[in-house]
Amino acid sequence: MARFLLIHGASHGAWCWEKVTPLLEAKGHLVRAIDLPGHGNDKTPRNTVTLADYTEAVLDALEPDTILVGHSFGGFPITLAAAEAATKPRALVYLCALIPRPGLAFSAFRPDAISKELSEALTLDRAAGVSTAIPEKAGPVFYSDCTTEDREAALAQLTPQPIGVMTEPTDFAEPNLPRHYIRCREDRVVYPEYQRAVSADWSSTFDMSAGHSPFFSDPDGLAAIFEKIATM
Repeated sequence: MARFLLIHGASHGAWCWEKVTPLLEAKGHLVRAIDLPGHGNDKTPRNTVTLADYTEAVLDALEPDTILVGHSFGGFPITLAAAEAATKPRALVYLCALIPRPGLAFSAFRPDAISKELSEALTLDRAAGVSTAIPEKAGPVFYSDCTTEDREAALAQLTPQPIGVMTEPTDFAEPNLPRHYIRCREDRVVYPEYQRAVSADWSSTFDMSAGHSPFFSDPDGLAAIFEKIATM
């Protein structure tokens, strides 16, 4: 039995793990997914959200001996939380995720990591401090290999993304923990080349023939990888 804490990516919420959670629970694992501030059902004003808020939300939910999973931009708060946690997680799992670099904001290396397709699928409102997905463009990018039903349900739940977190430089010491990277070879959001590059020297990597949202397109395959990690 393992304990999982699942952290969503930009514009998403805890709802994106709804197919994976019962699969893991059926194997006897304890699973929790949370909404980061300003996402899902959390009502924090989005123009006030900071990386520290994201990190604190993860720390508040983190219990001892937890496998901490981050999808996409969720790679940032799980790393920062692990660096600060008094009781360290059991392991970090990055699902087609972005890896923070000490001293740099995500915006500093965004072009190397994020596809132009995604950039063209978002509208930016600096006055409101958010970016918002354009459904007809974002759907094929976020959910390229998902069913129409799953795609439409997900698009209806997306929230505007606080952009302040993207421009904050990070200040942290790399956590000395087991790290696992799940690479999605058909991802149209986070470049597969970026995923391979950041995890090239990691001891544990897994590859999926999936787009950016395998929790919808292949929940059984994703849960099976989580199960393998739980036994390591």
